[in-house]
Amino acid sequence: QMAIAFAEQTRWVMGIHDRDVLFTCLPLFHINALLCTLFSGLISGAEVVVAPRFTASGFWAQILDTGATSVNLMGSMPAVLWRREPERAERAHRLRIAMALPLPTTRDAFEERFGVPTTEVYGSTDTGLPLGIPYGTRRPGSCGIPTPGWQTDVVDEHDHVRVAHRHERGHRR
Repeated sequence: QMAIAFAEQTRWVMGIHDRDVLFTCLPLFHINALLCTLFSGLISGAEVVVAPRFTASGFWAQILDTGATSVNLMGSMPAVLWRREPERAERAHRLRIAMALPLPTTRDAFEERFGVPTTEVYGSTDTGLPLGIPYGTRRPGSCGIPTPGWQTDVVDEHDHVRVAHRHERGHRR
């Protein structure tokens, strides 16, 4: 149940649908590749492409060759791509969304250079993605709002709830 919820939260944040091609070059033992890419692709009916490994020199060629529309860039991957000399392929792709965490520069600079909108989430292997920015929206300076099935409370120094936010499953904001 947790695995499916994790995949649904990813689908909600990234707007994944059955016409997508989800690309990962992360190992399938990693929660991101397994649940955010493979499982979200399976529950959405999307095509999933699993590359053997991340290579900075071949990344954009893989994105082009596979027709990828969605990708997750984790850890050092965004910074490694950012430090490379610009190349034509980095803007010739079909990507419509990238989860890139952490960004090595401002969101605007990263998106301008690579020609792909990015999204933010807050999550972990143990919890899933309790917070995310819904696909198609912008929330500068934020890691998002509760994803489906989650509730957040903003409390004061005495743990009194000041703002409560619940996201019911199946309701898109």
